[in-house]
Amino acid sequence: IKRSGGHASDIAESVRSHALQVPELEPLRGWETVKEPTDDERDMFELADALGSVRVNTIQVSPDVPRADVIRRLAGVCRRAAEHSLTIAFEPRAHSPVRTPAAAAALVADTGSPNLRLVLDAYHFHRVDLGSAALDAVPAELVCSLHLNDMLAVPHADAAEDALDYRLAPGDGVIDLPAWLRRL
Repeated sequence: IKRSGGHASDIAESVRSHALQVPELEPLRGWETVKEPTDDERDMFELADALGSVRVNTIQVSPDVPRADVIRRLAGVCRRAAEHSLTIAFEPRAHSPVRTPAAAAALVADTGSPNLRLVLDAYHFHRVDLGSAALDAVPAELVCSLHLNDMLAVPHADAAEDALDYRLAPGDGVIDLPAWLRRL
């Protein structure tokens, strides 16, 4: 926010002027590599407060962080988020160290944070080719948000490029979204 010269209150005023709501913000990233809260985290929480958001989505980007550090640092993010009455929604992604809903659910359990939940993205779930039975490993109460989208029958080799440049609108690809949603 501050890098662009703006303030959270300016953004919130603009959102309100259009009679809009912003229930979630994303992405909060980089927390896994630092011991202290980042400016991005503080800015995200300030913006969430100004907008009345209830959730901040996060991802793990860096693969070279010991799991114990990831757990401890994510729990710290959750503690700080709780001070703002925020839920942190962790998203497993195809090109992330935490690729599957089961791995993400284990991370949630290991942090012990009551305000940590999961966001499941149809594209990322299907990109790692898990099959809908993989949802059985995720307690339904952990899921707080869904990203509905679709994908090509043959994804591009680079998972990040595929996610950014070739993700499709719901119903325009090969994901059987109704079946996936029923399995949740």
